[in-house]
Amino acid sequence: MEAVAGGAIGAVSAIIYKINSLVLAMLMLVGGVSTPSTDDRIYYSEAGAELMCIAWGDTQLCNYNPEREASFVASVKDLQNAGCQIDALVVAGDIVENGFQSEYDSLTDDLEKLTKVDNFVMASGNHDIRIRDYEQATTRYYDFTNNLNPEDKAIDNIYFSYEVNGYTFIVLGSDEMRFEDAYISDTQLKWLEDQVATVTATGKPAFVVGHYPLKDTHGLPTTWGSSLWESGSIGDQSQEVYDILNKYPNVFYITGHLHTGIGQFTYEEIGNIHGINVPSIGIENKDGDFNNAGTGVILEVYKDKVIARARDFGTGEYIPEYNVTYDLV
Repeated sequence: MEAVAGGAIGAVSAIIYKINSLVLAMLMLVGGVSTPSTDDRIYYSEAGAELMCIAWGDTQLCNYNPEREASFVASVKDLQNAGCQIDALVVAGDIVENGFQSEYDSLTDDLEKLTKVDNFVMASGNHDIRIRDYEQATTRYYDFTNNLNPEDKAIDNIYFSYEVNGYTFIVLGSDEMRFEDAYISDTQLKWLEDQVATVTATGKPAFVVGHYPLKDTHGLPTTWGSSLWESGSIGDQSQEVYDILNKYPNVFYITGHLHTGIGQFTYEEIGNIHGINVPSIGIENKDGDFNNAGTGVILEVYKDKVIARARDFGTGEYIPEYNVTYDLV
């Protein structure tokens, strides 16, 4: 009976996906989906960069909400219009809204057009795993990620590392199904420490990507809309994750989850950790100075520094007043 119910839900989801695709096509035909400007294309701000990474949060593609896909499609067009090759697109979780296969299929259709992007580093978020069997949800997530990347970079675990141009992205994920936060097992914590220690020992920065911020950071709990300290954060293991990341130099922790626009809560020094909380690409943001859906951050990595450049990908415009330079030690 459970299999029949699951099949019925999948069939309905597929039908909704087709309807949504038709609505989106009509919106594009009549000009309801904006095309980003090419007047200020993505480019390196200085010579000598060794890595360009696009950091987005919460695409949350939803097969019954064409507005989210419209924002996503516009942002994808901005990447495709780039004046240089982009080494990696990082999405800090909540890739899709409900974990439906049809939602992943729609996202894949859009991303496969991105010949300007070489690698896709996708963290899982609560929306990707929270409303179905954990094994089924994670398998869909693995398949989606693996379809985008080379075979030798395939993943089969919720947490993993991914190397691009000699730089390492360390991706966290929940070891069990949770509704809003994550469970980071002792095994994952030990793995995280080994990874960060190994990477930073080389003198290079470690880019840790997780959907959920640490507690009491990036305006929490206010930016989550709750008075409970853990609300909006990674959850019970927040202190353990902080203790690991804080031990080492040049650690960047890139997160989403809060749907907070570009502004005072985007960048934060958390002890020794460089915290970057990126807005939602698919959903209108809040609590920032730039709350459009489709906003995010570009990281340019040099031998001695990392430059973070805020951008509205939906309109194709930089937001230079929210650029930050981190000197590596």
